[in-house]
Amino acid sequence: MKNSATHVKSRSVIRRYVSTLLTIVLVGAAVTVGGVSASQALSGSDFQAGNIISDANFYNASAMSQADIQSFLNAQEGTCGNNNCLRLLTTGTSSRAADQMCNAYTGAASESASTIIFKVQQACGISAKVLLVTLQKEQALVTAKAPSSDAIARAMGFACPDDPTHPGQCDPTYAGFYNQLYRAAWQLKRYGNPPGTSNFFNWIPVGGHANILYQANMPSCGSSSVYIQNKATAALYYYTPYQPDAAALASLSGGGDACSAFGNRNFWVYYNNWFGSPTGASPSPIGNFELGSTTINTATFRGWTLDPDTSAPIDVNLYVNGNWGGAFNAAVPRGDVGAAYPGAGANHGFEFTVPVGLGTFQACIYAINVGAGVNQLLGCKNLSTPSGPPTGNLEASSIAGNSATLVGWALDPDAPTSIPIDVYVNGGWGGEFTANGDRPDVGAVYSGYGAAHGFHITVPVGGGVSQVCAYAINIGGGYNVPLGCRSVTAPTGPPIGNFESLVAANGQATLQGWTLDPDAPTTPLPIHVYVNGAWGGAFVANTTRDDIASAFPGYGSAHGFQIPISLPGGTSQVCVYAINQGPGTNPSLGCKTVVMPSGSPFGHLEAVTPSNGQASLVGWAIDPDAPSSIAVHVYVNGAWGGAFVADGSRPDVAAVYPSSGAAHGFQMSVPIPPGSDQVCAYGINIGVGYNQLIGCQTVTG
Repeated sequence: MKNSATHVKSRSVIRRYVSTLLTIVLVGAAVTVGGVSASQALSGSDFQAGNIISDANFYNASAMSQADIQSFLNAQEGTCGNNNCLRLLTTGTSSRAADQMCNAYTGAASESASTIIFKVQQACGISAKVLLVTLQKEQALVTAKAPSSDAIARAMGFACPDDPTHPGQCDPTYAGFYNQLYRAAWQLKRYGNPPGTSNFFNWIPVGGHANILYQANMPSCGSSSVYIQNKATAALYYYTPYQPDAAALASLSGGGDACSAFGNRNFWVYYNNWFGSPTGASPSPIGNFELGSTTINTATFRGWTLDPDTSAPIDVNLYVNGNWGGAFNAAVPRGDVGAAYPGAGANHGFEFTVPVGLGTFQACIYAINVGAGVNQLLGCKNLSTPSGPPTGNLEASSIAGNSATLVGWALDPDAPTSIPIDVYVNGGWGGEFTANGDRPDVGAVYSGYGAAHGFHITVPVGGGVSQVCAYAINIGGGYNVPLGCRSVTAPTGPPIGNFESLVAANGQATLQGWTLDPDAPTTPLPIHVYVNGAWGGAFVANTTRDDIASAFPGYGSAHGFQIPISLPGGTSQVCVYAINQGPGTNPSLGCKTVVMPSGSPFGHLEAVTPSNGQASLVGWAIDPDAPSSIAVHVYVNGAWGGAFVADGSRPDVAAVYPSSGAAHGFQMSVPIPPGSDQVCAYGINIGVGYNQLIGCQTVTG
């Protein structure tokens, strides 16, 4: 019999009433399985006070199927004298929400005892074999031919304090077969301090010694120090806090002496006779499927699992509606798991997100066994994804220059991510944006969707009055939703801008500046250029100028110009005009005067090398009137030797004459006759000037 309070540390240990009852059961009718009785198959010397049952057998949520349990009850009870026999018993059950000890239990108007035992096994992760053995050791219900209603009401002895003055009295709050099964399993799980709970139950330490009494109501009977090898054994001592003495173990079907207590002895005997060794089965994984949540079209699953055969993380397999959902490694650090299972370490949590279809689905997670044992079902959960059209609000609008700003939020029940917002200006396309701004207030109202659903959108508008409308774009089931429209008034007028600089070299000039028109804020404007009053060409101011975008919000950055034009040598005046869009005139952005360099070519014949009737010439040549490479003519002994182009790369020349570039080197070969030869190179003039001798050298052919 047990105290119902989770945190009661006192040993409720006076068990004369139950001990007497169970002594009668064991002495009068030793249970026989397969023709071998407890006294024949077991010896008290086999009992290990510190290892009554393994964790793998105790916390096995798949130990027996419902059909297995029903068949077992049928075999044990035989002919029944009333409907309280467990093989016939049915009762209503209530639904219970999940917590750290047990998964949710879905109640029903009428369920059989075998169904209740099976569902409690699955929900709380306590083996049905353990539950059956406890039912027998507490009230002898498994073999009873006509159990009383009182025995059914206190089936597991839960919340039945061992008070010698009122033996057998129980808290009516927990009366009833279903209540007893669920609450006892819950309490047995709680004794192990599972992840998410406090480490309250610590006075029977796993991996340490505890002083265990022989008889709770007779301290004079003494105790002994027991090394507790696992959580399951500790749980049995929390539930029934005494151990059998030598007299109780000397005859497993006998009554012992005045200091004998039988609860844990009888548990061990029943388990051995019905199911085999409680410590000898192969260890399988343990764990808990703690949480399943959906965010639109994904599902997130969290829990923990470990395998007694290894301290390494193991895999979990997901099935969605019975179909393969993926394999995942349970390697997430979980300090609570590490504290509860110090030998296994902390890296046994799992948390993963998978895509799922819309609607309701069942997700089941299995722990994949390593070594001896079998895969274990950690649990199943029924989940649903939300659906429908977007929702949101256009909260405010403002105008700055030719930029309209819209502020609000939007989300779609069918989309886990931020959704698109489409904007229209005066009925025309204004652009698509994403509502991904941080809005903690929205995240607080729409739990599970996060906060990334705000928008702060800036769009260009033309001069004058414009109507700006925003639409939330649907994802999945539903339709696009208008969030609202606002009227804004923007400035209008002719273009503005600046002709900032003119850089000239080698007959080429580069004009730089910017311009924009308030009536066409994002449209790159045409640029007209005049040189000395004559047409110089039409261009477009569409180069990127981030400084202009910052200074004029809503206009964008494509309003710069960097225009190359050819200029004659000498002095020239260059003027730039912005071409107006809408109302206004074409304003001048400014004029600049530039003096272009001019003159004859210059350069250097650096080397002439003779070899096998050929002379190889190396050098460079530049003409101030032309940025391009120029021609070089060669003469041998005053006779024509050939025409070449000085277009080889010479970074050293470019370093000295940066405005000319590097493409002014030459390296060519010309034939020479035997004997002494004079080889000369001339730079061929472009524009103002004349052909220039670059150099001569005498070589021997």
